[in-house]
Amino acid sequence: IAHVLTTMDKIDDLITSTIVPARRQRILHTSIRNALKLAKKTMNRYYSATDDSNVYRIATILHPSLKMEYFKLRKWEQAWIDTAKELVETEYE
Repeated sequence: IAHVLTTMDKIDDLITSTIVPARRQRILHTSIRNALKLAKKTMNRYYSATDDSNVYRIATILHPSLKMEYFKLRKWEQAWIDTAKELVETEYE
């Protein structure tokens, strides 16, 4: 469960980097770019759905190699990080 957010982030990064390629990379056909944009939209919808369950953030924080540092590395807003921390504290009081 702890790797759900990390995997979704990796997929999102890959889609984003493919949609907006560096200047030296090959330009994709319009239909492929449109499909990737749709995939990104779908991924964002599923990522937003993880907010409906606290388990993903709690599992990420409790994972020995991820912890709170993962959210900082992904540049989450501080308020979101604080909320994630509060979820763990509340769950295990």
